Amino acid sequence: MNYIDLLKDFIDNFYFTTYPRDFKLKPGTQGEDKIIDGDALDICNRGRFIQEGLLRGDFYKFGNKHIMTDKVFHRKDAVDFLKSYKKRNQGSFKSAMKSGKKVFMEMEMHLVSESAQSYTMFRQGFFDKLFRDKEIVKRIREGRFFIFLYLGWEADDFRKPERSKDKYHNWYEMFRSVLIDYKLPTNSIIIAQSNLLGYENEKEYDFKGIKPSMIFDNITEFQPFKAIARNHKLYPIYPIEEHFKSLRKSKHTLLRIHRTWHPHRDAMLYYLYKENYINRSLVQHREFDSHGECIAHRGPEHHEGFFDYETDYDMIEKIQKDIPIKSSEYEQNIELINNHLIMEQQHHISNEPIDNSVYEDSVFSWVSPSLPDKRNYIFINQSTFSPILHYHPILWLGYTHLIKYFKKCGFKSFDWLFDESYDDLTSSAKKFKANAKQINKIMNMDKDYLIDLMWDNRDTLQHNRDLLIECRSIERIIRKLYGIVNETEV
Repeated sequence: MNYIDLLKDFIDNFYFTTYPRDFKLKPGTQGEDKIIDGDALDICNRGRFIQEGLLRGDFYKFGNKHIMTDKVFHRKDAVDFLKSYKKRNQGSFKSAMKSGKKVFMEMEMHLVSESAQSYTMFRQGFFDKLFRDKEIVKRIREGRFFIFLYLGWEADDFRKPERSKDKYHNWYEMFRSVLIDYKLPTNSIIIAQSNLLGYENEKEYDFKGIKPSMIFDNITEFQPFKAIARNHKLYPIYPIEEHFKSLRKSKHTLLRIHRTWHPHRDAMLYYLYKENYINRSLVQHREFDSHGECIAHRGPEHHEGFFDYETDYDMIEKIQKDIPIKSSEYEQNIELINNHLIMEQQHHISNEPIDNSVYEDSVFSWVSPSLPDKRNYIFINQSTFSPILHYHPILWLGYTHLIKYFKKCGFKSFDWLFDESYDDLTSSAKKFKANAKQINKIMNMDKDYLIDLMWDNRDTLQHNRDLLIECRSIERIIRKLYGIVNETEV
């Protein structure tokens, strides 16, 4: 079906809503090793990703509530349609149930990760409570009510048994139990998450004829257009010629930034210090574990360490003195209390985007994606998409075959700059050493020569930016979702 016709049909025939309240664990619930509190109590919160995001024309404007431009991302014809089509079947849960239309209820799924029985807690705390309303169950069985669980900020392998004390073996088993016990159609519960290996992983799992409906894609691909640092630096129109003028004046070659801690990132920082590249690198690094296993040299306890030389404790002491390392004037001026930004309201620093000016003052990015040591995961998120938006070539320290799946999404890799054979490596230590070899090559290259080489390959950089702005994942997600809710198989 034509994409615009599909959007219209979806909007016309469904009433989009969310539940009137969030579902949470009871305060005081015991976790694996402590009382669960704060956000960790979340099970399923109210969600509006589809109705307030993908099906609203204004969502596609570059910028957030603090700054909004007329420049849009995604397909312009689709955005123009969504802006002009005034029919809106969305509102309160009560209105949805009275509408006479099929109900599409969105929720934000959380993994209840601090509980020793995450799967059971999720079922009991959300599904079993929700299905006390027999009218909901009745409508689901009739194909008139669908539940959409958004887990886009995560990339998980639902086959993995991660809770030995839980009566369910894994997430899939819990979802199957809900479908079986309540006699629900398999297309009535849809879970969307960002593991690009999801469909491949499912081929290796025996669902015994009852398979939950899943959507796996680059669900956070839109984030670089909406998640903007509060200094409002945004480049919706950014000619590549302007970027290269900035590169000629830049003070740094390598960009290494992140918000959240991981031992691999400590090793990356240690390497930049040890090889004396730190002064030519733009780095954002807030925490450093001086006893981290990735920093240790190879020895009896580290048969395959990241480094072949003895640990330099003087260098580690220097790093500790320099921490936190901040990448821009904006970052240096951020005020924090207990890891929360002090703005008009408190925001946890880990959720804040990094200032886009860093891409003007550096040439390429060394990226460590989320949970880089996980097996059976590929999660491409803002750590990749933001550099792409700003014409940066990328060297990844991450999942096996990340580059392969990056290219499957239509992007072009950077084999004209890096030896990308490291993409096939499964060992984190071997991958780190392969990365280090590429860093050595680039950091010992004449900077003007490096920039000239990038200019000669600017078509790749422009292609990737243009493709990102098109944000094809959105159309794939909507088409997949539309296909699921219009299935008749029970």
